[in-house]
Amino acid sequence: VQELGIRGNVEPADLEFVLHACDNAIVQLRGMLSLLRSDETPRDLAGEPVRTLDEECRAAVDRLAEHGFAAEYQQYGATDAVPSPVQWALAGTCREAVSNIVKHGDARSPVTLSLEVDTDAGETRLAFFNQISAHHHPSNHTALGLIGIRERVEAIGGRLYTSRSGQQWMTMACLPNRVATATPAEDPAP
Repeated sequence: VQELGIRGNVEPADLEFVLHACDNAIVQLRGMLSLLRSDETPRDLAGEPVRTLDEECRAAVDRLAEHGFAAEYQQYGATDAVPSPVQWALAGTCREAVSNIVKHGDARSPVTLSLEVDTDAGETRLAFFNQISAHHHPSNHTALGLIGIRERVEAIGGRLYTSRSGQQWMTMACLPNRVATATPAEDPAP
């Protein structure tokens, strides 16, 4: 803290949160720029190919296990037909949800991650169900992660649901399997 010239009462956990949020934002921006370049494979900051949605979900289970959580991944439907922007938004949602679970969850309780591609309803749903730690105390900062997820999901016509019942927490993102594309405005006749 002193090296950074920050004054006042700053907790190391708060700085870690800010650093993690910045790292996440940079990776997401880099990935979005890569998606805009249709002739390139999307890459992260390290130059590695960005994971598919299914790979991201499987990596989420591994990351949760590294932090002592028993996690189960359930996938319904194939992700190949899910548009890239939807996959990208859900992959970011997945990463942020895992961060929230690691930070606030109870590792003694199982975590369920469910990915459902519903072609009949025309949407893809990603949901996390977990227990909140009994020792969890709301922090002084706003829920920037959830705000970022909501903005990312709503930007392409999706919805984010979060709910708490006792110590049970649910985060679910629902996105359309079709992303509206802007059509160029026609030039008015002279």
